[in-house]
Amino acid sequence: MKNNTLKHATIIAAAVALPCLIIEYRYQQWFPYHLNGPQFLQYFTGYMLTSYLALAVFSRAGTRARILLSNCMIAATILLSVSRLIQGCLHHKPVGYLVILSLCHLLLLLFMSRKIT
Repeated sequence: MKNNTLKHATIIAAAVALPCLIIEYRYQQWFPYHLNGPQFLQYFTGYMLTSYLALAVFSRAGTRARILLSNCMIAATILLSVSRLIQGCLHHKPVGYLVILSLCHLLLLLFMSRKIT
C-alpha cells in the first residue's frame, strides 16, 4: 500500500512538473504566470496532455486512486485557469482562448472521471 502511494504521488508530481520543465527549456521561465499569452497557452496545452497521460497511467490503479487523481486535476485546472483569467482581465488582455481550453479540459476531465467510476 505504501509503495503504491509513493508511485501515485510520483506520477502526480511528474504530471504537474513536466510542463514547467518544458517551458523552462523553451522560454527560460519555470513559472507559468510570467509567460505571455501564447506561451501560456502552450504551457496549458502541455498541462492538459500530461493530465490525460497521468489518467491513462492510473487506468490500471484502484478506483479510489483514479478518482483522487481526477479530482486533483480538476482542482488544479480550476485554480490555474481562474487565476490566469483574473490576471488577464486585470491587465486588459484577451482571455477567450484560455476560457475555451479550460472549459474543454474540465469537461473532458469530468467525462473521464465519470467513465472511471
